Amino acid sequence: MLTPRNHRLGSRKTKFRVQTSHRALYRAGLGGLVAMLLLALVLPYIPYVSDPFSPVRRVEAADTITVTTTADTVALDGQCSLREAIVAINTNITQNECTHDGSGGLDTILFNILGTAPFVITLNTELPDIIEPVNLNASAPITRLPTIVLDGENLPDQPIQSNLNANGFTLAPGSDGSTIQGFVIQDFPNDGILILSSSNHTIIGNRIGTNFAGTAAAPNRGRDDGAGIELVGPFANNNTIGGTVDVTVGGSCTGDCNLISGNAPVLGFVGLKLRDNANNNTVIGNYIGSDVTGTLSVPNERIG
Repeated sequence: MLTPRNHRLGSRKTKFRVQTSHRALYRAGLGGLVAMLLLALVLPYIPYVSDPFSPVRRVEAADTITVTTTADTVALDGQCSLREAIVAINTNITQNECTHDGSGGLDTILFNILGTAPFVITLNTELPDIIEPVNLNASAPITRLPTIVLDGENLPDQPIQSNLNANGFTLAPGSDGSTIQGFVIQDFPNDGILILSSSNHTIIGNRIGTNFAGTAAAPNRGRDDGAGIELVGPFANNNTIGGTVDVTVGGSCTGDCNLISGNAPVLGFVGLKLRDNANNNTVIGNYIGSDVTGTLSVPNERIG
């Protein structure tokens, strides 16, 4: 506590002496300890806010679903199909053998299929649009080469300008921040991959419009003026197509490199298309219109 010392009236200053008792120190220390304990109890219940003007956001856990079959089925058959896995991540609900814990966040779909790649998934109908964030990873663990062929040869051509997609994958609104990696996407009536008014996606290590080896065309058909990869809409922004990791200049298309070749048109097919105000996207480290070695021509029918 403070007590006056040598206090005099007038212009002279009043001096103070600090007297600190052991009891005061004890009380201060005890009060600080109680405050720390209360803070530790309360902190887990304070929501995370990124900035003072943003809405409150929850940090959510994510789930991993493993596809175990090439069958395009929805059934209690002891296997988890790609179609069931996409429905599970879209709904956050278990679909037959594709289990989901009900949490949100960035889910992952992996593949563990008996046998040796390539594993061919031939679709009977178009896959559901992806409407939740997902990391779709079909690349080999060490080489990072594609292992899954997604084949749309059984899907009928759609009437021109019908707005029926028949794409390989469609990243629709709500799927922002997804990754598609390690697929060979071939023989679809429209786009190999459509990014529809969604953002912050990463598309790496795929072969779109070629055979598994990346040496010959297996064209996506572009019935509705499509593309190998198409980005559409004013919210199709900040997406990354390709990259530089494990990509050797002058070497084969490996690592992050997408091979976008061999796609053929009905109205006029291109390898890569950005339209309807899609902007701020990055395209880097891809081979377009060549084979996997980059030395032979496997052209997209129209441009790019």
